[in-house]
Amino acid sequence: MPTVRVPINGATLRWARNLAHMTEDELGRAAGISATRVTEFEEGSERPTYIQTRKIARKLDRPTAFFLAPPPAYADIPATADFRGRGDEIPSLLAREIKRSEAHRRTLDDLEGSAEPPPFRSPVSWQSLTLSAAEARHAFGLEISTVPRTALGNASFNYWRGLLEHAGYVIFQSTGIGLDTYRGLSIHHETRPIILINGADSAGGKIFTLIHELAHLANRTSGLCLLEERNTDESLCNAFAAEFLMPSSEVERIPSSADHFEDVTKVATHFRVSKLASAIKLKSMNRLTEDELEAVRSESHTEWQRNRERLAESDGVPPQWTLRLRDLGQSYTSIVFQAIESQRISMLDATYFLDAKVPTIERMMRGFQRSGESH
Repeated sequence: MPTVRVPINGATLRWARNLAHMTEDELGRAAGISATRVTEFEEGSERPTYIQTRKIARKLDRPTAFFLAPPPAYADIPATADFRGRGDEIPSLLAREIKRSEAHRRTLDDLEGSAEPPPFRSPVSWQSLTLSAAEARHAFGLEISTVPRTALGNASFNYWRGLLEHAGYVIFQSTGIGLDTYRGLSIHHETRPIILINGADSAGGKIFTLIHELAHLANRTSGLCLLEERNTDESLCNAFAAEFLMPSSEVERIPSSADHFEDVTKVATHFRVSKLASAIKLKSMNRLTEDELEAVRSESHTEWQRNRERLAESDGVPPQWTLRLRDLGQSYTSIVFQAIESQRISMLDATYFLDAKVPTIERMMRGFQRSGESH
């Protein structure tokens, strides 16, 4: 029996591969073929088998039938994103997460309809830094002295995440991408702007990045962030995040001591932030030297590495359904689950909306229900 070949559109394959920032070699390895063969498929001189087409579609995060049609007129990964001088050197995994985030945002538009712009939209500058941070806290219903009631950890990150989601921001996390690639990413939209956080970071790191991205969105500077101080925009957004999470007037209420590292711990404990965030704030208030800040930064990185190693050495890995719940968040998943229960969408629809297979979605729904019953 002859092998069945799929009449894909080569231009569509090239469009999807380039948009995913993926080389012919990387795609070929995923499909079990050579880079040369990928080129032949794109040029139309050869056609893939059905199995090869499915592997290609899975790697490019597209439905198999997508490759039978001409390439779309518009990209579904935003071209406006600024990758802070990195050019096109974006890992394909990150490009996939950006595409999925945009798709999830469109899902919210479809299931919930139009939305109001977020409450904080005033540009942030060095001159307006303190005022802008105070305005942002007020926009989210926070008093100047408000801090999370939980200790620093996932619960405190979820507190800040929930606050922003309630205000109209769309927030997701990614799995399997190193911190050397990115810590946070934002994509500006007038309604439902997107913030993508690296799930590999610590809870304190994710909180700081979340508010850092809030400043980028207020300034309409979408893009990818490593929180590097040598970049002027990054430095400004770091300062905003520090002032938002630790208002200077409140930090001044905490008595200083001769031991500056003790002060770092006291401020971090009071505001439920990481020691590194506390050190950045104290450095901005001239209560910490540059060398002391770098010492805290080095210690924080070492501690993060130790925690990652302990997790890697522990028995087993988190189930897929728990990672999907974590990455998609309570706000987004609850809307999709409600649509399933009201029969507005089918379980098959949900596999696209949640990037998960039916058994995983069923586990997600049970886990989500249990977490609701426990609160």
